[in-house]
Amino acid sequence: MPEISIIIPCYNGQTYLPRCLDSLLAQSFQDWEAVCVNDGSTDATAAILDAYAARDGRIRAIHQANAGVSSARNRALEESRGQYVLFVDSDDFLHPQALEICLELAHRNGSDLVSFTYDHAWRTRLMIRHALHLRDPRSIRFPAIGDFESATTENIFDHATERSKHEDPLATRHCQPWRCLYKKEVLEGISFIPGIIYEDFPWWSRVLLSVKKTTLTRLPLYYYYPNPGSYILSSREEYKIRSLVTAIAAAKEAYATASSAIKAKWEQEFLQPFEHKLASKRTPVGRVRARLLLFGHILNPLWDGEEKHRERRCAAFGRILTAYMKRNWLPAARSVKPAPCTENTEEKIFTLWLQGEQQAPPIVQSCFKSIREHCTQELVVIDAETLHDYISLPEAIEEKYRAGKIKPAHYADICRVELLHTYGGYWLDSTCFVTGPIPEYIREQDFFVFMAGAKIHGNYSYIQNCFIRARKGSYLLEAWRAMILDYWLHEERRVDYFMHQVMFRTLVQEVPEARAYFDRFPHLDQYPTHLYLYEYKDHPWDPEVFRKATQEGFFYQKTSYRDLEKVVPGSFADYLIRYSKTVPES
Repeated sequence: MPEISIIIPCYNGQTYLPRCLDSLLAQSFQDWEAVCVNDGSTDATAAILDAYAARDGRIRAIHQANAGVSSARNRALEESRGQYVLFVDSDDFLHPQALEICLELAHRNGSDLVSFTYDHAWRTRLMIRHALHLRDPRSIRFPAIGDFESATTENIFDHATERSKHEDPLATRHCQPWRCLYKKEVLEGISFIPGIIYEDFPWWSRVLLSVKKTTLTRLPLYYYYPNPGSYILSSREEYKIRSLVTAIAAAKEAYATASSAIKAKWEQEFLQPFEHKLASKRTPVGRVRARLLLFGHILNPLWDGEEKHRERRCAAFGRILTAYMKRNWLPAARSVKPAPCTENTEEKIFTLWLQGEQQAPPIVQSCFKSIREHCTQELVVIDAETLHDYISLPEAIEEKYRAGKIKPAHYADICRVELLHTYGGYWLDSTCFVTGPIPEYIREQDFFVFMAGAKIHGNYSYIQNCFIRARKGSYLLEAWRAMILDYWLHEERRVDYFMHQVMFRTLVQEVPEARAYFDRFPHLDQYPTHLYLYEYKDHPWDPEVFRKATQEGFFYQKTSYRDLEKVVPGSFADYLIRYSKTVPES
């Protein structure tokens, strides 16, 4: 078996691949193999690999359909036979003494990992030549390496960082796989996440946890080629955001059970830089709100009527907010994969009144009574004291709520999706007055919400969320929840009152799997549930009118608990307010 396996993922690398392979053939250390995976290249890459493999048996060419760099590296690792592993990208190359020096340090110090760096001077000169539109140099002068400084440590977390600057001059900086020689056994069970860029971050983070002894150098053994056609430089920003979200989530999961000291070091040196990178790629909330003001109001004239003004405003808000959600927050939902729901024969109806049921105003108490009288499901009224007995939200979100950055309405939105994520069942706002049992066509759904409808902000709010039915594990709920949590973990103010509803709209419009689930449940206009507010609130109580109105839906929403002194005596509103104390005869 060879001492070192060199992993080379290749995709359309015909221009630079020969230089990379020639640098291996020129190595002073000879006991190596190169596992080269051609990842569905459409140029001459396959032919070049086959020619070099025929020329030197240490070079192995593996061909596969295009699946991305992660898949190519994973495949090469599976096929590798060496005791040590070194990564090289196909447009880069090595110093002739790279393998010899790294292996000598690994053997001498018994290290699992030997770190080095790339030749910064060569990269800088090359970038200047590119800026001046000059050709790459035809030959490279490799400096001979004699005495050099190194250090060995059993605590890599004191020396590893994603930041360019570090107090330790020997620190191993950044998480590119090609910066180190690895003992293969420390890589067992650690793979690259397919389908994303920044795949090196969660991979490297897991490697750090398995390394026991490290040798550090600043030797420039690697020659990095700043290829403008590389995947990461040519990728769209939305894809970069999605990749960062997935990478950060996977890396956090790896450190969930790490010791507090290691976790703190890793978060400071690696997680924070990547979260700052993610934040820099997302559109600032202030910029979006300015666009909403400009196109929804300033450039939206009133002289052709209030209704036209409202239609244009809703259309502009829907267009701007959907584009914003698609780029910035949809990536979190894309990381959620459909899975079977959990059946629960004892589903409950959850509602929230933070001050406690006994302190609720009469109309809210009437709503609670109506639910208990008409629904077979148990009603769970959650208040501020019991909320965290049921759910646990990220501390960063709790802090923002306590500081007033998350308003009560949006905090309640977060709580309702978290409750349904945890238990499944039903959510009803505390101001929903129920007039009949939850219909069978809703109970049989994995997920259900009412559509906003054209009469009530339907052009951009899309759905209403005062009533939600979701079985535990519902894909639509899980993907929607991922967007909501990701937003509030990273932002400190709302972009729009209906932002959570627009997230759902973006999800089902942009993700085919979500659209398929969305199309399964009936799309019913919410307007009948508003009849009480918009048609009958101040009208004299009439039981026959009430019976006809309740045939349109099983509950009324938006039964305001404010301005009770303005309620017209003997009206529909008056009837509902007094419902908690007595039920007038029909």
